[in-house]
Amino acid sequence: MKKFLFLLVMLAMALGGGWLTWQKIQHRKPPVAKTLPTLPKPSREFRFAVLGRPSELPLRALARMPELQDLPVKFIVCSSPAQRWLMLASGQADVAIASSDELAMALPRYGLDVKVFPLALQQGNEQVVFSKDGNTPPWIAYLPGGVGQSLALHLKDPQLKLVAVENPDQATAMLKAGQIRGCSLWNPWLDQAKGQGFEGKGEPSSGLEVWVWSSLGSETGRVSEEDGQKVVRAWFDLMRQLSDKPALTHQAIAEENEVNVTLIPASLLGLQFYPAATLLNERTRLAEDLRSQMKEKVNLWSLAGQPVGGDVSKLQVDLDWLVAVGLEGEATTSPVELPGETPAPSASVTPTPTTTDVPTETGDPFDKPPPEGATPSVTQAGGDAGRSGRMPGPPLVSEPKQLWAAALPAEPTTPVVASPDGQQLFVGLANGNLCCVERASGRVMWNFPMDERIRSAPACQGQWVEAACDSGQIVSIERSTGVKRWSVQASSDVQGPLAIDEGALYAATVDGQILCLDVGSGVERWTQVTGTNITAGLAVTSQHVVACCIDKKVRVLRKDSGTKAWEVSLGDACRATPSVESGLIMVGCADHNFYGLREYDGSVAWKQKLPEEVACASVSLGRNVYVGCKDNNVYCLDRGTGKKVWTYPTRERVVNDLVGCSDTLYVVSQDMRLYALQASDPKLRFKLKQSAWLQTPWVQDQIVYLPVADNTLRALK
Repeated sequence: MKKFLFLLVMLAMALGGGWLTWQKIQHRKPPVAKTLPTLPKPSREFRFAVLGRPSELPLRALARMPELQDLPVKFIVCSSPAQRWLMLASGQADVAIASSDELAMALPRYGLDVKVFPLALQQGNEQVVFSKDGNTPPWIAYLPGGVGQSLALHLKDPQLKLVAVENPDQATAMLKAGQIRGCSLWNPWLDQAKGQGFEGKGEPSSGLEVWVWSSLGSETGRVSEEDGQKVVRAWFDLMRQLSDKPALTHQAIAEENEVNVTLIPASLLGLQFYPAATLLNERTRLAEDLRSQMKEKVNLWSLAGQPVGGDVSKLQVDLDWLVAVGLEGEATTSPVELPGETPAPSASVTPTPTTTDVPTETGDPFDKPPPEGATPSVTQAGGDAGRSGRMPGPPLVSEPKQLWAAALPAEPTTPVVASPDGQQLFVGLANGNLCCVERASGRVMWNFPMDERIRSAPACQGQWVEAACDSGQIVSIERSTGVKRWSVQASSDVQGPLAIDEGALYAATVDGQILCLDVGSGVERWTQVTGTNITAGLAVTSQHVVACCIDKKVRVLRKDSGTKAWEVSLGDACRATPSVESGLIMVGCADHNFYGLREYDGSVAWKQKLPEEVACASVSLGRNVYVGCKDNNVYCLDRGTGKKVWTYPTRERVVNDLVGCSDTLYVVSQDMRLYALQASDPKLRFKLKQSAWLQTPWVQDQIVYLPVADNTLRALK
């Protein structure tokens, strides 16, 4: 009995203790954090939400504009218009390009608080085309995001039914198969369909393409308001390039979209892009035009039984915000015309890689010679006056065989340069001769004797070739005969390659003079004395002449007068010829850094530390710049940030200027080898061993012309 009572007491105590513990737990206060948790700040990048419409094609070229070299740009490909409006509304994207039709639907539905401006006027870029067979089903296919839906409704045929399709290829395939009666297409598919016998119906497009900017990204800290304004300014700079240099800008747009360059003018046909001055001067009228177009579309859809819904009071437009962006300096006052013939479209309007036997030239061809297929009037070392390093191409990509070997009277001591018509090759020799070789056969046509050894690469314009030697003699020679036209004596050796741009010849002497001569007469236009040594060549842009000097300074002169624009000191002597791409000056320095300097003020956009000096000119292909280093390596750097992308080892130092075309890079090393590398990754296409040192080659028509120190010039194919 005692044991039973003991156990009963113990059980009661356990139950009581459990009840007390439970009460304490129930009334315990949760711990209070001393500080609130913080979310990581998102990476800085400006985002475009795109569908693949023609007006979006120039956007990708913005990544090449100098204003955006420090701002990463990302493109998010959306599967539907609704997806990109949701991304704008949630701050996941910053800008979309929309038609006035699409904007009229989106503003009321999504309640967007955005800034807009009309960027282009549609002038027949899109239209409905019909089959001639009246027995086809009464369906009209349209492309979401364009103006096809309203174009079909404007036909005012109650028998017609609308169906959305994914892309122009699907629409044209259905039309050809007789599955639909008609479809709305944009260029180049529109002109292609008309050329195949399909008939245009109704009025072509005449609305506005609109830049739609949501500033919600600034609330998350991903971008700032200034970033958005910077992108707007870069857009209008790009439009100015498109107006002034359409062929060159088309090339840049094509390369960034990875499509054939012929597709660009065809796709933009029927679009007139507004320059900044037009928007600023006529913003009241354009705002009213956009507002009226949106209200007209809302009324049309409502009458057709497709009400928009949402708050239609959102259909308001205010363009006064553009005044604060900093566009007042724009001078163009008329829309950008985009004439051109329409070739067959590629597989999709959304940019896809295009394979072709004639690859497009890679890089930023602003202020550069014409793209492939055009006959240049000037040829020079580095491909152009800005020293981009891009060759005419197409590239040689497989193990070559020798076509011929021209026997030269002495060792070649300069890069080889072809004439503008591609008939002749020119190379300077150690014995002071400028040698002219027939490109087709390798036959030596003539030798022009100069005072001393030639280390400055020649340059050609029209029927003349210009050359300079170590005595400072500069001559102009008739290409066909080898007869001297004029001769000028400079103050000292000319060692860097000559440059020709807009009828002027530019040269730098070892004792520090920079000369600008009239290429036709040799008459001096201006001379600038730097007071230091210059052993490299000059780079010439649309506004400036860039010189790298032994006294650690990069000097930039105004091209028209030779007066100093600015100069900047680097860490050590600058012995490499500079290269300029889209406002970015790239140069190696003896302090083992490779610099990216902004052309307009010399500020450092980036610098990349390397193990040894870069003493040769770089080459720019696509988004990257390629440099040869004295540490026996070739480096690929991102041109926007300077960060390393890849490294490829050679057996000896790389001190000769690099060249390239399309996706192929050509490197000569002091191991007496020519390396052909795939530019997109460090893949060796081929390498070729020679018996002596090499000079920088010329690449044209899938042939490499290689100067070899065994007194030969070799053609390899």
